[in-house]
Amino acid sequence: MKRKALFHYKKGFTLVEILVVITIIGILAAMVTVAAGSAARSSEKKAATSAILSDWETTNNYFYQLNAGFGGAPSTTQIKTRLGNKVEGLGTTPPTKVSNGKIYIQYAINSGNLKSKYTIVRITYNYKGHYYYSVDGSTVNGPSDSL
Repeated sequence: MKRKALFHYKKGFTLVEILVVITIIGILAAMVTVAAGSAARSSEKKAATSAILSDWETTNNYFYQLNAGFGGAPSTTQIKTRLGNKVEGLGTTPPTKVSNGKIYIQYAINSGNLKSKYTIVRITYNYKGHYYYSVDGSTVNGPSDSL
């Protein structure tokens, strides 16, 4: 006499197996997304750092000329000549807002010191909607979503 099996197995996947596979794929996709975002932010910071440090050096050279007696007070027009139209402002007060792709240069007046009458306090750069800044010309801080 032949016995009949109580259960007949069909070929294919169970619902639990499919859910496990979908969960694993979701976790892997999330990890890739985080890694890609981190890499993008890293390259964004490198580009902003390069721009700020270059702008700092150019501005510092301009201030050196002013401090040596080759001109009056810092001029937005003159700094735009050196740095291009990405300059949004130049002043002694910190910015409240900087437009996307623009920089703001804050400087101080040292009236008692004729050798370095004008000094850079901070350069703020809005790069792709994030703020980056430097206060010493060698390190760049950011990104930040606000000033």
